[in-house]
Amino acid sequence: PPQMQNRMPNQMPPQNQQQDYPKKSRAGLYIGLTIAAIILIAAIVVVFFIFMNKDDEDDDKDKDEVTTTEEAKEDADEEDADDTKKGIDIDVETTTAEEETEERNSDSGSSDAVIDYSETYMVSYDGFDIEIPEYWSGRVYIEEYEINSHFGHISFYQAASYDTTGGEIATICWYIDGDEDYMVLPSYKKLGTGNGKQYIMTYPTDIQYDYDDEAISQEYANISSGLYVIEDSFTVTESTETMQFIFPDSDSAYISSSRITACTDLELRIAKNELYARRGRIFETEPFVTYFSKLSWYDGYISADDFEETIFNDYEIANRDAIVEELSNRGLQ
Repeated sequence: PPQMQNRMPNQMPPQNQQQDYPKKSRAGLYIGLTIAAIILIAAIVVVFFIFMNKDDEDDDKDKDEVTTTEEAKEDADEEDADDTKKGIDIDVETTTAEEETEERNSDSGSSDAVIDYSETYMVSYDGFDIEIPEYWSGRVYIEEYEINSHFGHISFYQAASYDTTGGEIATICWYIDGDEDYMVLPSYKKLGTGNGKQYIMTYPTDIQYDYDDEAISQEYANISSGLYVIEDSFTVTESTETMQFIFPDSDSAYISSSRITACTDLELRIAKNELYARRGRIFETEPFVTYFSKLSWYDGYISADDFEETIFNDYEIANRDAIVEELSNRGLQ
């Protein structure tokens, strides 16, 4: 009808215009799907090539390792073949090296070294003899010290430690026979008796060497291991008459107070009666009867009742009085 011709352009488009929109939408969809498919295929191809390359690298690495192992095995076989050809020469060279190492260990005091303590030399002191290991030569310093003829010592020190940590290995002391003062020592061994003395070996109870120095520590241990040589060889010999006195010069010189105070209680009692024994007095009580009977110089022929002290000279009187005074200070007679 005529009124339909007057409608607005945006109302009820013509039939052919309505059918164009669906066609354009389907075309765009097809294009998007195609592009997505292409991208997915490309990604799959890239991933595939990455894995293929990795497998190739692993194969190459395995081949390299196998090749290296085979080459190392071939080199080892060649070395074994060379050693077999050398034969005796190799054994000789090895033995020589071992001997040189053992010699160095012996010089340095290594724990692997075997010390021969059978090689010794004899040393004689007044009243006893001992054997000392040859190994100690140049390694041990020997010090002699005597307070009086009946009390003194001979000490053995590791030379390398003497000026720093002491280095004492052991000490031979002698006490008057019957004196038990040594029994308070923390570590000792009785070696023998004779000449009115008893001989004691004492040992340090603290570390006498540089513990952090391996060479010095091992040498100290090696030296100490040879102490049995001295202990087993210790032999009492007859001492000179001088060594058989507490104070050998008590009849010819004034004895200093320092020498008197250095004596033990028993030594002071012996020293006092020594003055009487030298003059021939006979003793009737112990320990003096037994003690003086063992001395080569003693000859008792005057009884205690017949003995007169007027026989003493001025030195003997002064020394007797000084000894008696010290005994009195100690509460002794």
